[in-house]
Amino acid sequence: MMPGNEILTARLRLRQWRDDDLQSFARMGNDPRVMAHFPNLLTQQQSDDLAHHLAQKIQQQGWGVWVIETLGTRRFAGIAGLNHVAEDLPFAPAVEALWRVDPAFWRLGYGYEAAEAAIRFGFESLALDHIVALTHTGNLPSIGLMQKLGMTRQDEFEHPALPAAHRLRPHVLYRLAREAQAVPV
Repeated sequence: MMPGNEILTARLRLRQWRDDDLQSFARMGNDPRVMAHFPNLLTQQQSDDLAHHLAQKIQQQGWGVWVIETLGTRRFAGIAGLNHVAEDLPFAPAVEALWRVDPAFWRLGYGYEAAEAAIRFGFESLALDHIVALTHTGNLPSIGLMQKLGMTRQDEFEHPALPAAHRLRPHVLYRLAREAQAVPV
């Protein structure tokens, strides 16, 4: 379900960004556990800039990377959604599913619930033929979530945005085709 720019699930609301999300998002971006598979921790300014960019994308196209909010407590639980992949990636153009969950909400199934809702939106509302997900080869929790979502491993690649010797350069690509989705649209 999508009232306006929101997606509702049984326990979550994927919604547009608000100014009061900035502190929670910045805290996640400065948490070494959350950012273990990203090149750097984010400063407050970098985090704010990214949040404003993501909000602007939703405003412009009606979809993107939303805030995950719990329905009962209305707490910021992370981010999830869809994004066009960078043009320099070997499988571009494509739309990727992505998620980042606050550690206070780890192991509650929120990442899966939010990602599944975003993927369903991509197939039903955007009529995408397939959706990809990518991560560092050592990010086993995200790889496990990709597999739980029904995605299949497609390829390994070196992420072109990172220097040749960077520890996070080896990446893996997963893909889900509309016809392979666990629950037909």
